[in-house]
Amino acid sequence: MSPDLPDCAFVPRPPGPPVPPTLSWLGASLWACFFPLFPAPLRQPLQSRAIRRLLTPRYALPSHAPGVEWSAAKWESFWRTSLPHSSRTVLFRFLTGKLTSRSLLFRIVPTLVSSPKCSICRYHDESSVHLLFACPFKMRVWRLAWQRHFATPFDSIQNVVSSFTSWSWPPLRPGTPSLSAPLVLGTILAAHWSAHWRHVYDDIPFSVSNVLISVNKSIQLLRDESRLLYPATL
Repeated sequence: MSPDLPDCAFVPRPPGPPVPPTLSWLGASLWACFFPLFPAPLRQPLQSRAIRRLLTPRYALPSHAPGVEWSAAKWESFWRTSLPHSSRTVLFRFLTGKLTSRSLLFRIVPTLVSSPKCSICRYHDESSVHLLFACPFKMRVWRLAWQRHFATPFDSIQNVVSSFTSWSWPPLRPGTPSLSAPLVLGTILAAHWSAHWRHVYDDIPFSVSNVLISVNKSIQLLRDESRLLYPATL
C-alpha cells in the first residue's frame, strides 16, 4: 500500500462517519478520508454537491487576465449570451488569461516554440491581444467588418477589445436584420481563429479577403436561419 495515501482510499466501504446516499464508491472513500478534517459543526450527513464545494480550492485568475475583475453577474451574462461555440471557448481562454499565444508558449516550452514573434506579421510578439485582434492583418479584417456591420466609427482596435472585455456592445447599422452585436462580433472572431490555425498547421496564408468572405458567408447563414425561425422580426 502506498505510504503517500491514507488507508481509507483503499477500503471498499468507509467505516465510521455517515455516508451521504448519493455518493459513489470513490466519493464514499474520499468522504471517509476527509470527514475527520471537517470542523465539528459540519460533521453531519452532506450531499455530494456540498462535499465538492468544501474540497474544491478557490481559483484565482492571473492578475493580467482581462476578466479578473468581472462580477458573477457578468460571467453569467457571458454564458447566457448567444455566441458561436468556438468563439465562446476562445473568449473564455482570453478572458481568463489562458490563451496559448506564442509569447506564452515561448516562456513555457522554448524548445518547441523558438520565438515569441507572430507567425503572420512576423514583426510583433504574439500576445493574446495580438493573436486575436492587434496583428496588422487581423486588425484590417476587424476594421472592414466593423465598418460594414456597426453604426459607430472604428477609431482603433480598442473598439473591438473593449467590447469583449467590458461585455458591452456597439449598435448595429440601422436596418440590419435582427442579429445581436455579440453574435456578429463572435462570428468575426471565429473566422479569425479558423484562418489563424489553418496558417499555423496547414501553411495556408492568412488572407484578409478570404477571411472577410468567410465572415460574410457566416453572417448571411445566421440571417437565413433567423429568417426561418423568426420571420416576423425581419
